[in-house]
Amino acid sequence: MPTVLTPPPRDEVEAIGAVFLLSVAHGRLLDAAASLSPDDVRSPTLLDGWTVAHLLTHLSRNADAIRGMLDGVARDEIVPMYPGGAAQRDGDIDAGSVRYLAAILEDLHSATVALDARIAETPLGSWTSEVQTRTGRLKAWQLVWLRWREVEIHMADLGRGARMSEAFTARALFELVETAPDRLQNFAAVELCTDAIPLATLRGPGSVRLILDGSPTDLVLWLTGRAALAPW
Repeated sequence: MPTVLTPPPRDEVEAIGAVFLLSVAHGRLLDAAASLSPDDVRSPTLLDGWTVAHLLTHLSRNADAIRGMLDGVARDEIVPMYPGGAAQRDGDIDAGSVRYLAAILEDLHSATVALDARIAETPLGSWTSEVQTRTGRLKAWQLVWLRWREVEIHMADLGRGARMSEAFTARALFELVETAPDRLQNFAAVELCTDAIPLATLRGPGSVRLILDGSPTDLVLWLTGRAALAPW
């Protein structure tokens, strides 16, 4: 009698895919950070009011926060992403932003490696556990997707040769089209194109119609409020 192969649960498949993509993104992040000069850490990023030091510190503390939630999963506890709330998150970023490059890089490396280790130690069966993020409860495997998004988007914010991967750009563009960001509230329709080829039309409650043409990366940056594209 032939063996019947039962496909693994969707959550486990999602977790495995997310872990791989995040591992690759973490490697790119650490390589990009290692190429920075001491002067770079005081330079601005695409995020208003944030220097490179702010951004890298945020990525370190975000790694700690996700690791803390996964530590809670291992103990069958729900641990808040930032136990001290927004004040803790913002205070930690501000405090870390005044450090020198060497300390920032060491912190980023250790936080990233520790998170990767925690993820690797998490059994597949635990990925369906609930966790508490800043915006609500999710399944544990979704934390890995969130971290991947955080790293990829902030790679673009960092600039200096760092950019989002094609794999992330494709997924992000799909998700952003599906969710129709709040910034579309002023528009009746926004047609997104690449090389004059229509990709999608987003509709909102406003009165302005807009056609935007750019690379998928340009479109993701526009949809997340990070770049301006000249309309037709």
